Amino acid sequence: DKCDYVLYDLKLFDEATHKAYCGQSNAPVLRNFRLLTQSGKDFITRIPLIPGVTDTEENLSHIASFMQKNQR
Repeated sequence: DKCDYVLYDLKLFDEATHKAYCGQSNAPVLRNFRLLTQSGKDFITRIPLIPGVTDTEENLSHIASFMQKNQR
């Protein structure tokens, strides 16, 4: 309620890969994204592209599918 606009980053969809690079589970990140889509707030989802890590076709496809399933 305290913000009008959100920039939200999704980096890695696979939990094991997320843990390896980020040091923790991506479950809270994905859960918070679902909550954000239900909040009615305006937001932009960003995907930082790191060559060979986040820019893989598999990762981007999983993120795109996840985002599509969790549209407003």
